[in-house]
Amino acid sequence: MNRGEAIMTAARNTETTTAGNSSILFVAEGVSLAHVARPALLARWAAEAGHEVSFACSSRFAWVARCEGLTPIEIETIGDADFYSRLSHGKFFYTVEDIRRYISAEVELMSRLDPDLVVGDFRLTLPVSAWYAGVECLSLANAYWSPVAERRLSPPEAGFFGLLPSGIRETLFSALKPLAYRMFAAPLDRVRKSYGLPAFSDFRQHYTGGDTCGYMDLPSLVPLEQPPSNHFYLGPVIWHPRGLPEPSLSGLGLERPLAYVTMGSSGDRRLLPAICGELLGANCDLAISGIRQEEQEMLLAEVPGLKGRSVLGQFFSPKAALARASFTVCHGGNGTVYQSLEAGVPVVCLPSNPDQSLMSDATEAAGAGIVAQRNSIRRSIDMVLDGRHGSAARRLADAIAGYDTRSRWQAFIAGAEKAPAVVEVEELATVA
Repeated sequence: MNRGEAIMTAARNTETTTAGNSSILFVAEGVSLAHVARPALLARWAAEAGHEVSFACSSRFAWVARCEGLTPIEIETIGDADFYSRLSHGKFFYTVEDIRRYISAEVELMSRLDPDLVVGDFRLTLPVSAWYAGVECLSLANAYWSPVAERRLSPPEAGFFGLLPSGIRETLFSALKPLAYRMFAAPLDRVRKSYGLPAFSDFRQHYTGGDTCGYMDLPSLVPLEQPPSNHFYLGPVIWHPRGLPEPSLSGLGLERPLAYVTMGSSGDRRLLPAICGELLGANCDLAISGIRQEEQEMLLAEVPGLKGRSVLGQFFSPKAALARASFTVCHGGNGTVYQSLEAGVPVVCLPSNPDQSLMSDATEAAGAGIVAQRNSIRRSIDMVLDGRHGSAARRLADAIAGYDTRSRWQAFIAGAEKAPAVVEVEELATVA
């Protein structure tokens, strides 16, 4: 029985499973807040269960690690501008040179720390590095990235596909999908083959690579038929930043519906003026999070009606805002969506990348949200205001409350033990 299967039994135990002395290295890819926040929360839970924890991430999100009581180890992450520019043009996020640097840094870290288990969130090179170093590897991913997931990806709107009319773009992308799925991660496959590892036929195998993959989702929200035997549902990993001030809502959301608004760390912030204008037109108050002081001043100048009808901040407690919010308007990022659903709050999503689109689609399919088009934001707001999505959001809140991710996680890591080295490092010293 592999670890993914065993957790289903172990997590049913009423007592929390703990096991000291296991050493766990977390490596987070800092291209978005969620990819750092989720493993940071898991790392804190592991430390509280008695495990020795190391946490590596980019300097950009080191504050997240510190927020969870961790001491961050700096590790390279490509710039988010490069990442999203390549993605928008349908290119792989990393060059061969990026990949080789990543693997070198990861192997050096594992050699120095000698962990029993290494855990990565969207750190696609980690399965290669862990194999090289002989360390057991767990990849964290959302279930909609599973190779068996049925959800449809849209073609990129930039590059070659961006030159085509929408109908032709969709038809051509659908016809080329098997080839596109195989070729998208060609740089990583090239490096894998240089290590003697097989290439993958589907880029999603890279997203969910490693010895085991844990899906950070509710099975009822992102269901799969017959996932791979070494994959399992860990459950939603919902991070709430600690120590943030509560928003000064005063009278907001008492006489009018309150909308919690955020574009997160990776949404299209250019949409904020239009979103705010439509919300004011729908007679809503607003709690707007994630915007710096200079952005707040620009937004207030562009949408003067916000004065007296909104609270704006770079950071404030989302829990406090969601406790009073009627609905959320966001980028569809899994962090914000799960925070909202945990509170029983439906979501209007305006996604701008494939990950956000897949999370948004799952939320809409469950009846707990709407995927809004940029030219019909007001229509989506009116639809969520009529209350039809609230009951589904509350049902998902009950499901989240009943799905003990922390216990499932502790059951998983309780079995962490030193994986046998697959190959001596010296044998591969000159490879790649």
